[in-house]
Formats: sequence, C-alpha cells, structure tokens
Amino acid sequence: MSAPTPARPPAPTISNSEPAPKPAEPVRPPVVLSPPPGTATEPATKPLRLAKTLTIPEGTLIPVRMLERVSSDIHASGDTFSASLSEPLVVDGFAIAEKNARVEGRVVQAEKGGRVKGTSFLSVELTHLSTADGQKVAIHTQTFERKADQNSKTEDAKKVGVGAAIGAAIGAIAGGGKGAVIGAGAGGAAGGGVVVAGRGKPADLPVETRINFKLTQAVTLTEKLSKSN
Repeated sequence: MSAPTPARPPAPTISNSEPAPKPAEPVRPPVVLSPPPGTATEPATKPLRLAKTLTIPEGTLIPVRMLERVSSDIHASGDTFSASLSEPLVVDGFAIAEKNARVEGRVVQAEKGGRVKGTSFLSVELTHLSTADGQKVAIHTQTFERKADQNSKTEDAKKVGVGAAIGAAIGAIAGGGKGAVIGAGAGGAAGGGVVVAGRGKPADLPVETRINFKLTQAVTLTEKLSKSN
C-alpha cells in the first residue's frame, strides 16, 4: 500500500490594488511673534531721502514776512524778532527751506529820534534760518533800514509857527508893537512846548511787512533734501 500524497499549501492571492496612502499631517501656520509692548517697528521699506552737502551762495536773497511788529519806540539794539520765508529757498534744484519756514532776526539799531530835531531810525538783520530737515542754521545778512516819516517833524515845526503867530496877535491887542514882540516870543515858547512833548512818528515795521534780505556770507550745510519740482 502506497503512502498518501501530502496536501499543497494554498497559492498566495495576488491583488492589483496598492496600499492606501497614509493620511497627510495637518499643515500648521507659522508662528508670528509679536514684539513687546512699546517696541517700535520699522516698515518693510524705508522712504529714500537724499543727503547732500550744498552751499547757499553769498548774495542770495532771503525773502521774509514779518510775524511781529518791530518799532523804534518799543525795541532796542539786540532785541530779537520772528519772521517766515515768503517763498521757498531753493539751491541747485533742492529745497533748503520751505515757504513759511521760521526765520529769526535781530535789531541792530533803534533810535527814537530827538525831540526837536532828528528822526526815528530802525535797522534789522537776519540771524537764523530753519531748514526743511529741522536744522537751525546761523546766517549773516545785510541790514534793512527804516526811517520815520519826515512829515511828523514838519507838522511839529508848523505847530511852532502857529503858536508864535497866535502869541503875536494877542500881544498886539494887549500892548501894541512891543506887546506883539513879547507875545510872539511867548507863542513860540508855547509852540516849542508842543514839539518837546512829542518825538514824532517812530520807525516802524508792521506785521506782514515783506523784506528781501541779502546774504553777506555763503552758508554750507549737509541736509536731507527733497527734489524741488
């Protein structure tokens, strides 16, 4: 009797399907760290500004508008005053100072004038200019001079003559020819008293007065500038 034939193992099953892919991990957003409170942050792009060394030539006109009254009857030599540019100050196409930029000046001389003769006199100059980037630059300019109205002294002289004439008339009525001479002298003295009591009109630079000052020395400065249109 023959031995039994051993059983064969089952053949492996072949599948055409690929294994399922693993699920993708969730994408986490990047962590953005906020700066501590009070920390200044810089913009991604900075505006470009041009730093340039320029010279304002001697003889350049500085046109200004007075921001306050300057007068020989209230100011003295050495007093300061404020003004502003009435036009932009442009050099080589670059705006050194914008319109309405602050300008400072100084009273060089202030004379109230004599009570009987002489007229009031005022002399001023510029000393500092505020530039477009915030600098305060020292400058030197020619002086601007203003004299009082000459008519004020003429009016005072007329008052003397009128006083003498009135005195002569009164003297003539009172004492004839001799009285007329005495009366004229008294009237002249009375008229002179009018002149002594007043100095005449002051030399005055009212608010909004426009003046062109001329630089007497060149000014060289380095400034962050913007190109003028």
